[in-house]
Amino acid sequence: MAELLIAIGKVVLGAIAFIWAGVSLIAFLIILSIAQDKAEQSARDQHERLRRERKLKN
Repeated sequence: MAELLIAIGKVVLGAIAFIWAGVSLIAFLIILSIAQDKAEQSARDQHERLRRERKLKN
């Protein structure tokens, strides 16, 4: 009986660890996506600013 409980406990802990790893990976990918969006927006803003400066010089 004790061996069965230990086996069930190991399965439950394994499942919890697997779910935790999945949630952590998804959170990491979301953070990475947000950072990429901000970097792209910053690059667009810088490009637009440089274009306006060149336009003013001409």
